[in-house]
Amino acid sequence: MTAKVLDYIIQNQLELNFSYMPFIIDGGLFIPTLEKYMLGEKIQLNLQLPGQLEIHSIEVKVIWMTPKNTLYQILPGIGVELIGVNAKALRDQIKANIDNKMEVGAYVYGMSTEGEAR
Repeated sequence: MTAKVLDYIIQNQLELNFSYMPFIIDGGLFIPTLEKYMLGEKIQLNLQLPGQLEIHSIEVKVIWMTPKNTLYQILPGIGVELIGVNAKALRDQIKANIDNKMEVGAYVYGMSTEGEAR
């Protein structure tokens, strides 16, 4: 069975800061989407970081779901944990591209407060 493929192009620095989930030990992203996924489902993510032409292809696992019509106008989508062989390298690259001067508080797309580490 072939894994689903999800393309995510992060348009700008603010979106990267909102998407990155720093409380996921192995690295995680929240991806706004209306597509349906199951918790624990493994998918192939094609990720493009802001200002880069390179597409990072990595296996991820769905660890969070925010359904459509959630309270407080939170974006629907999925939280994914990077699990592929190049997960650490990609996590380090994402962290290096986070703008720590940009204040987003505890807000991450798909949730409004900090979660606990996995």
